[in-house]
Amino acid sequence: MLSWDCVAARFHYRNKPGVHLLVVRIYRRPEAFLLPQKTWYDGCVSWVDLDHTIDPDGCRPVLSDAEFALRAADIHAKASGSDSAT
Repeated sequence: MLSWDCVAARFHYRNKPGVHLLVVRIYRRPEAFLLPQKTWYDGCVSWVDLDHTIDPDGCRPVLSDAEFALRAADIHAKASGSDSAT
């Protein structure tokens, strides 16, 4: 989670107010995938286009369905301001 100061700074970034929240489910691969370093992967970016397709066969979620649902609900509650434990 980001601090509120960080969220506020990003909200006002380049005089374009707004913040988007994306809950992402992480999967574990059965073996490591070595990605060659490219210069366009460097820097402060949120997403990069990869040169290779990564085969998802055999990948398993890191969190169980129930644990992921709990954590996602907690994030949504905090983002909407309905969570009192901030």
